[in-house]
Amino acid sequence: DDLLARLLTDVKVVILPRVGSAVGQGECYAHVIQEDSIVPVISPLSGSVQQVNPRLKEEPGLLTDDPRGAGWLITIKPENLEKDLKNLLFGRRALSWYKREEKVMIARIDWLMKHNPSAVGPTMQDGGVRIGCLQDVLGIITAGQRAQLLDFVIARSQNHRRSVTGPSG
Repeated sequence: DDLLARLLTDVKVVILPRVGSAVGQGECYAHVIQEDSIVPVISPLSGSVQQVNPRLKEEPGLLTDDPRGAGWLITIKPENLEKDLKNLLFGRRALSWYKREEKVMIARIDWLMKHNPSAVGPTMQDGGVRIGCLQDVLGIITAGQRAQLLDFVIARSQNHRRSVTGPSG
């Protein structure tokens, strides 16, 4: 999605599953390799992989340059769509979740910037611009800070999934 695409920087390789392979909802089905980290990509649905984006092999940057177009990853034929949809957020619940996560990420970025003042960049006193939302913040932080934020978001997501599914889940 757009948020993940904004957090990723300098994508070197995208490792996708094979056509016909099975993926499970909430499980890792792909990896994005950046300069200093490997990012797991989690499946929103269970099913079988119908297509993979062949362009990403030669042009991995499409993932961040055009996430809603040429940067697509895979298509999945759902195994049990009705069941999987019950585990996803829609409408107001999705917006509420996003707003909560946005506040957490902005707070984390604030913490990262306070612990590395030289990376803060321009401030209002020296001609900078007012930051109003997460997208504005992502536009000014460094690649290293984005990587740290991405690690933080992935760890939060994994901890949340463990608390929902239990230790074996």
